[in-house]
Amino acid sequence: MVEDKLIINQLLNLAAKKHNEGELDSAEILYKEILEKEPDNFNALNLLGAIDYQLGRYEEAVKKITKAIRINSGSAICHYNLAMSYDALNNEEKAVKNFKKVLEINPLYKNTHFVYYNLGIYFKNKGEFGKALEYYDKAI
Repeated sequence: MVEDKLIINQLLNLAAKKHNEGELDSAEILYKEILEKEPDNFNALNLLGAIDYQLGRYEEAVKKITKAIRINSGSAICHYNLAMSYDALNNEEKAVKNFKKVLEINPLYKNTHFVYYNLGIYFKNKGEFGKALEYYDKAI
């Protein structure tokens, strides 16, 4: 059991390295291998969902990231990835809900300026210019 965990952690580290280096195909294979051994691996699900997003497979991204959120609902990065996927699918309502969740979980999240910017766009498109400006100001 401990040995399995060690192997999974090694695979996850290698997959994340490949992912960060832009080797998405290799990373995807490794994340899937992890999920074969541990179907509810939070990190593999989220990062595989991120690859789906990067490759334009937004519906698949939503499925995987949603599953990851069921495992750990307190992850700002998961909600950010989910918001970006919903945004790509033009589902503004769900995108906004998840962008707001990012801020609720971690107001100092590393991509907070993108969160505020995207919320500004959403409210600008709704004609709520005052609220849009508030978010744009926070983005800066």
